[in-house]
Amino acid sequence: MQLRGSSENHGRGNDVTSGETGGGAVTIREVYSLINTVRNELLAELGKLSAEVKAELNQHEAEHARHELEHIRDRQERAGRIKWAVTTIIAFLGVLTAIIIAVLK
Repeated sequence: MQLRGSSENHGRGNDVTSGETGGGAVTIREVYSLINTVRNELLAELGKLSAEVKAELNQHEAEHARHELEHIRDRQERAGRIKWAVTTIIAFLGVLTAIIIAVLK
């Protein structure tokens, strides 16, 4: 690849000549334009990828929060059942004690 305008060509212009492809000339501006186009496309793709990753992360966090709420509800239900069982047993013992006292009198 040969750059016109370099010391080899004694400053004759801003074209890049490729010896490999048969000598097609491309200006530096075209190269910069192509680089900027590719850069913009890459930035757009990175933006899309970033948005997808953020959406996946938000979805995962929402699922985790729902799962945690299910565990909290399960613990509350279990605690409610235990309270009911303890209250029922204490009430039964109170009634049984009253009956025993009434029978022994």
